Amino acid sequence: MLRYAAIVLAASCATHAVQAQSIPAGTYITEGGWGALVVEKDGKLQLDTIGANGHSCGLEATVRDMKAVTQEGCKISFERSLDRVSINPDPATEAACRGPCGSRAFFQGDYYREAPACRAVLVKHERDRFTALYRGRKYREAAEALSALLNRCGRFMYWLPDEAQVRNDLALTYHHLSDDAACLGVLSPLRRAFVEDERITSRAFTPVDEGDGQAMVRITRFNWKTCGGEVPD
Repeated sequence: MLRYAAIVLAASCATHAVQAQSIPAGTYITEGGWGALVVEKDGKLQLDTIGANGHSCGLEATVRDMKAVTQEGCKISFERSLDRVSINPDPATEAACRGPCGSRAFFQGDYYREAPACRAVLVKHERDRFTALYRGRKYREAAEALSALLNRCGRFMYWLPDEAQVRNDLALTYHHLSDDAACLGVLSPLRRAFVEDERITSRAFTPVDEGDGQAMVRITRFNWKTCGGEVPD
């Protein structure tokens, strides 16, 4: 009986070790939403990232024993911890790893298991629900809906325009609720990029982001001032 238990325990440990050395199938997103890793059940992966000025990376490979080699010869290692997968290219194959990437894009970093509620289609659904509530002047319900979305998924939203727009929509909703302190609070992470001196904000945007960036400067400055904040001349 003891021998059988030992065999079962050994098999269980071996299974756990194999699981620890694999990446569960699914989608993994970086904080800030600049990168997405999609892993299939057979280990095939697609890695896409967005860098400054519209530069991007696009890689395909198959993960085996927490390692992968792309068609270009880029060697990649993976580390898994709970819901996080860390991706690191081998410095010895740096040229091959840079090949599929624009000069301002990269892919190394931490990727987190995508929460079902933060999938694009469900985020859009919540944004649409907020818009309907806001237009119906149900500001309390609208604020609760958008605040919950920001708390759940904000860390994985791309900063411009997604996160910035959500924060501005929520800020204006708080203003309608006569809560200007909450309005300024939700806008505070945008203050440096969108409210400070024009000479700073104008240099913060690459040509690709210039249109969205300057539009968000105007919107954020207006909302910041509306809620009682000071805006530089």
